[in-house]
Amino acid sequence: MTDGNEAERPEFSGPATGGAETLLEEMLSSTYQDLGTAVGDRLAARGGPPELCDPDLALDRLLASVHRQTRVAIDNRLSAGHAERKNSLDALAKRKFPYQELRDRPADLRLKHRQKALTLVELFRAPNRTHTLRSAVSYLEELHGLLELSGEREFAEELMGKVVHRLDAIPRPYVSPATARPGDGYEDAVRAHLDAPARRLAHRLQGIRRLLHEVVASYLPGGGGRTAESLGGATETVQDLCNDVERALEEAVALEAAIESVVSASNDFCGADLNSAALEGVSLTGIIWNLDTVWPAGWEERILRTSLPRNEAETELVVAAEPSAQSMHADV
Repeated sequence: MTDGNEAERPEFSGPATGGAETLLEEMLSSTYQDLGTAVGDRLAARGGPPELCDPDLALDRLLASVHRQTRVAIDNRLSAGHAERKNSLDALAKRKFPYQELRDRPADLRLKHRQKALTLVELFRAPNRTHTLRSAVSYLEELHGLLELSGEREFAEELMGKVVHRLDAIPRPYVSPATARPGDGYEDAVRAHLDAPARRLAHRLQGIRRLLHEVVASYLPGGGGRTAESLGGATETVQDLCNDVERALEEAVALEAAIESVVSASNDFCGADLNSAALEGVSLTGIIWNLDTVWPAGWEERILRTSLPRNEAETELVVAAEPSAQSMHADV
């Protein structure tokens, strides 16, 4: 009930059917995942369970205890006939939060796994992939126009051959093996960040190749007995192919963006607190930093001697060589 001066407010029943119970399950699931990531990051960044002193010991015990209790509570709720609902919650979480921003992970954890993350990037990277797809879209648009002009069919056949050759040369993107089990560590987050757009792109390219070899190739000499004067249905086929290539281009751009985000998270440590990071044996060449970056004691001078300005204002520096206790300045 409301008085005459207060408008009725609609009740919120949650994002899906099930009302308050559904919303509570979603909140518990999301909180559990976030808490597990935080605990894992804290331990992994220090090489495993550390020898702690107060007040760190009390805080870590509290985090671990809450994490265990949350898991027990969630397992109890889901064990009584909630398995299907759990799967739908996981799917909802992935749609709502496709990736946790890698830059938000602890700086010392990103630095510890930097080399492995950059190695993964090289597996997923392919030079000229987006450029090839863009040029293929341009060819297909031109080809579609030529096919609509009966006097240009012979040249259209030649252009179609170029399109087939260009698209067929695009390498299949790398995807993680199907046997790989997902985990909750930083390397697993990097792999998932790259693997999702790569799988979508691989699926698109597989459909394009099927269309190329089963349909489009039949319009080429020796592909099915057709001639330049007999290209019935080619206009519609080329339009379908153009649409598929445009979608593949979108996935390729998404993959390139994912790759760049991993590179940025692996190299950009401007303003980061690395005071607790273990730097011995860690490759630092290529790292970007500034005067707000906090290094472990005794390291800032060593790193400064091997760094060069990254911009004209010299507000950012890049490590040009591996620092050592006797490092010469990078300008020398």
